[in-house]
Amino acid sequence: MGLFRKKKIELPISEQNRIWMEQSFSWLNHEFNDIRINERKIYIPSKEDFPLKFEDKSETAEQVVSIIAEAMRIDTNDLILQMFSNGIIEFNYGSSILFTAMEDDSETAGSYLKGANGKYTISLDKALLTQGEKLIATVAHELSHVKLLGEKRIEENDEPLTDLTTVLFGFGIFNANSSFNFTSNTNSWGYSKLGYLPQNEWGYALALLAYSRDENNPKWVQYLNKQSQADFRKSMQFILANEQLIWQIPEDENEE
Repeated sequence: MGLFRKKKIELPISEQNRIWMEQSFSWLNHEFNDIRINERKIYIPSKEDFPLKFEDKSETAEQVVSIIAEAMRIDTNDLILQMFSNGIIEFNYGSSILFTAMEDDSETAGSYLKGANGKYTISLDKALLTQGEKLIATVAHELSHVKLLGEKRIEENDEPLTDLTTVLFGFGIFNANSSFNFTSNTNSWGYSKLGYLPQNEWGYALALLAYSRDENNPKWVQYLNKQSQADFRKSMQFILANEQLIWQIPEDENEE
């Protein structure tokens, strides 16, 4: 009979991170309850959602900021946009081997600062202007700081929570796809990282979003890259097989 036993569906992230993510997502959904979660727009990489050309011009960043600020109900008059140069870090180990990589720190892509005048300065790396998904992901992250820190919903900076906020506001596809990218050719290889959540946790975050919207197999999953799709489906399988656990706070957590 053991031959026909169903294979256990394993949790794709750690139990500790599952509990944190579910509690945090539930808190975000309650905190930003001006729109029901199943009525929130899920943004996809399309001309319909982002009707612009990703060119090496400051106007590109301005347009992306405007679209995302509107979605997050942030007044663009309260924002100051700055651009800086950083880009690729290059290490040359000889004539035939070349390693290139973006720095791991997300501050290399963008930053947030609230000034004494009450306005928010959003700084972006110029290298992002021609990289649509990364530009959108970075802007969504920085404007999530405005929603959390700027609007005084939290007192101390929390980067993973800020990443998760992008999912609630419908930009998780871009952040998941940009979280890790590997490239290689005959004489070089490299990688780029963006954000603070590990790649597999983005899959779980998006699965929580879909589950909250009663979408077991949403159409927007097709816009995730191959690895992010795999992470999403593993997470969705676990959630549907363990619905009694989702959103539940363990007893030892309640006692603290």
